[in-house]
Amino acid sequence: FLARQWQLPRSLTDAIRCHHAVKQSAADYRLLLLVHAADLVSVRVRNEQEGAEALKGLHPEALKAVRSQLDNFHDWSQDLREEIDTGCRFFLEELDS
Repeated sequence: FLARQWQLPRSLTDAIRCHHAVKQSAADYRLLLLVHAADLVSVRVRNEQEGAEALKGLHPEALKAVRSQLDNFHDWSQDLREEIDTGCRFFLEELDS
């Protein structure tokens, strides 16, 4: 809803809409994989899951794309937690207005 309201590009709205069910037919498959991985990692970070548990459910092609960044997950996970909290506050404020 917000992606369309903000007039985001079709490829991004498509990726947001389909990120729980990865399909190669997406307008931009690579972007879909990235949004899928970002969503899964952000949920795992918020739930303080790490290691193999944090990657459970990640599409195999998304895992290949982000594996190198996940190798040093511990180094950037705290910063990510803070960014997620900031983003959540922003979206909640946007929905309230």
